[in-house]
Amino acid sequence: MAGPKKKRKKTQSQFRKVPTNKNGIPNSYIKMYEGIVRKHLRFLGVDPDLYDKLNKKSRMRMLYLKSTLPVFIAKEGYAVPRVYIKYLNQHIAKTLQTNEYGYDNIGYTYEDYYLGGMSFDFNVKYMTQYNLLPPDQLELLRPALEAAQDPRIMEINKQMAIDLRVYIVKLMNAYSQINYRYYCFDADFIEDRHRARFCDCYYIYSQEGDRKVFNIDNISRTAMRVGTVVSSVPTMWINLERGKIHGSRSTELLPVYMQGHALQRMKERMNISAIYRNLSFFYTFFKEKGTDLVCDILGRKMIPVFSPDCFVVGYFAFSIIDNCVVIKSFLPLSSPVTPEGDKLRKALNLEKDDLTYWGMDKLRFYVETDLERIPILKKALEEAGIWHLTKIRSSDSEYDLPAERKANLLLEKFFENYHPEKIMEEAEDSTV
Repeated sequence: MAGPKKKRKKTQSQFRKVPTNKNGIPNSYIKMYEGIVRKHLRFLGVDPDLYDKLNKKSRMRMLYLKSTLPVFIAKEGYAVPRVYIKYLNQHIAKTLQTNEYGYDNIGYTYEDYYLGGMSFDFNVKYMTQYNLLPPDQLELLRPALEAAQDPRIMEINKQMAIDLRVYIVKLMNAYSQINYRYYCFDADFIEDRHRARFCDCYYIYSQEGDRKVFNIDNISRTAMRVGTVVSSVPTMWINLERGKIHGSRSTELLPVYMQGHALQRMKERMNISAIYRNLSFFYTFFKEKGTDLVCDILGRKMIPVFSPDCFVVGYFAFSIIDNCVVIKSFLPLSSPVTPEGDKLRKALNLEKDDLTYWGMDKLRFYVETDLERIPILKKALEEAGIWHLTKIRSSDSEYDLPAERKANLLLEKFFENYHPEKIMEEAEDSTV
């Protein structure tokens, strides 16, 4: 026979209740908001003690409307990985925390403005417009209302919105892949009237890439259409004018495609991160008017490839097939068919296979290796016009780059007793 049931002990919840005021607003939020408001008043050029002159009831009313940080949401009906949405929200939060709002260097960030400054401005305007505070309290807020409408402040707000939009476009290009899909966004301003809250919302949607089969050397090969995201609109497909390629007056637009082979070579040689490579398409093809997209390299037409650091990191070799520009390969700067690679090969008296053996055809070599310890190689890279690859930001976690450069002892030992000038002189003497 079963014995009597034991009474289960009640366990306390591991989550304690957040302390709030009588209106249900967390005390931590009130403290944060008041600190940001004082920063905001200082930024506006108004006495920061103005907020303390308001009575308690008025200060609570100033918490009625709340702005929150911008948020990314996957648009319904589109294939957008949840992990991408997570990363996008992390990126935007980090950017808002680190960017300074305005030019006064008072430690007032974009995040502060979104969480407190914008809320305060909206509340002041709302309370004044509908006379929701006593006249004496509204009179105290008048300097803040007039300062917020100053053209200088409005220009700063406008510039912040532009900077944020440019950064979001950069994020869309960072996660878009020409062999998979492109990601775009629709911007909207959300108002939650029930909770008196509002924020900027960006709905992310995807667009499948375009593919086409070309007959190259009597073999059918598939190529992907190259495009970029430039605004809150669908993907902008890249086209090149025939006249700029052949040096004629023809304005016929030729769509740009890229072979899978070229994309694989680009992945092998720009071996930093997928985000870094994806952004290179945006910085390469979406250039300012007046710049030449196609240049003549040692008698061949090529497209210089620009990195997010605005450095030339290689070249696209292409051909015109079926009235389309088809990118067939990616050439690193160390390639002998580029001006930089030709100079480097002659300066070091090394062949292509030698440069490849040491990894000079890969971008990570210039980011990870402490080349300051090898004067001969440093001088050759400077003369060849490749030294700028060592200036790629090595502390940006967004690109997953190493924080410190390491010594390559084997490479140092090779160049320790290596004198290209003597080798060239001996070679000349042997031919005489």
